[in-house]
Amino acid sequence: MKQSGAILLLFCIFLFSLLLFIYKTQTPTLPKYRIETLVFPKDSGTPFQFTLGYLLNTIKEKKKISIELNEDKFTNQKKIEFIRYEARKLKYTKDTSTIVDISFTNQLTYGELNQLINLCYDDNHKRFVLIKKRFIIFAEYPLPVKDTTEKIQLIYL
Repeated sequence: MKQSGAILLLFCIFLFSLLLFIYKTQTPTLPKYRIETLVFPKDSGTPFQFTLGYLLNTIKEKKKISIELNEDKFTNQKKIEFIRYEARKLKYTKDTSTIVDISFTNQLTYGELNQLINLCYDDNHKRFVLIKKRFIIFAEYPLPVKDTTEKIQLIYL
């Protein structure tokens, strides 16, 4: 009896360690990411392109599609769909005179902000910025048109 109880205990320990080993090898480990933050310089008097003052001055000159996200999650989902539509329209028409200006309230959840950032990454928007309680999506600049005409060499007879 004592011998069968000891064998049963060893079998249970072996089974538990086998299950623990399988669990550890099958669960994926998440890679560790390093987060880089981008901070705009606050020099408003300089003409450099990547300062906060320059960015705010360029925003003043553009036509704004203003949207406010608040604590109502159902309406926010509808507004995010509208933002996706307007951002795609800006991207494909290359209308650089218009921006999508999204403002937040304090009750906005992190998940909804994450949806906005994922929206920009999913649709491959290259120009968007988060400033304080605003998220701004810009249109892309149109690519310069290349001359595709072929040059024909003249043959002199």
